Amino acid sequence: MHSNGISNPMADPRQIVYSAHTLQAFVDCERRFELQYLDRMTWPAVPASPPLVYEQLMADGRRFHQMVQQDLLDAPVLEPTAIDRPCIATWWENYGMYDPASEVAGRRLVERMLVGAIGPAGPPLVAKYDLIVWTGEVAVIFDWKTSPHKAERRNLLDRLQTRVYRYLLASAGAQLTGGVPIPPEAIQMVYWYAMHPEDPELIAYDAEAYARDERYLLDLVDRIERRQAEEHFALTERERTCQLCIYRSFCGRGRVAGELTGNEADEYAELDIDLLGDLDAIEAIAFH
Repeated sequence: MHSNGISNPMADPRQIVYSAHTLQAFVDCERRFELQYLDRMTWPAVPASPPLVYEQLMADGRRFHQMVQQDLLDAPVLEPTAIDRPCIATWWENYGMYDPASEVAGRRLVERMLVGAIGPAGPPLVAKYDLIVWTGEVAVIFDWKTSPHKAERRNLLDRLQTRVYRYLLASAGAQLTGGVPIPPEAIQMVYWYAMHPEDPELIAYDAEAYARDERYLLDLVDRIERRQAEEHFALTERERTCQLCIYRSFCGRGRVAGELTGNEADEYAELDIDLLGDLDAIEAIAFH
């Protein structure tokens, strides 16, 4: 591996615990995946501009997720106060009026982490779910989004979050149900947008989609290993992606951070909260 930054030369990429976030990083930019997850490089740059807005988006998303988590666990909720931004009060009010999970009766699995594998004997795969409701026959995945705009359905279907969350629940969900397997046809995924509370996006699953996802995920891992053998991870051709990447100056793709808006803000604010804070430590650990 080649790197001019701070790296961990002992890291073994074959022992990465893959997640939707790591795999999406590879799909978005192979080079960023290499720098972040193989070289473990740190680089002194902010992801987006202005930095304070980025930090505020992160804090707002974290605050809302924590409030929902407390509510689902029947714990006391520190509701929005005058020191919170108005958007949090709006999100919380919409959640109280339109919480889609309230319409599904069953066992609530809140903020659960699930670890499985890609394929029968593939590398580890991990996901952390906002909420799974298990009725005994159907498993509904709920994911809370705070973006001001809803993502297009076709984009949600292509996202690694959708693929990994459904696939992993079908392949390893028995860990959460006392040993009862969850067939793909019994799985639904609901994206609920706090700014569009009456219009959740429901995505079903089936055996055909499960098989397709498994082939796709195995292909991604194979591509990662081939890139490693070749010692060549290509820069993305979508340079807009570089504007929101801390490695942009290292890769010669500009020094000024791009502005974080719309669905990009949602992905950064929520994926970073759900995955980077809890899973990067796991992903960085080699399985011995």
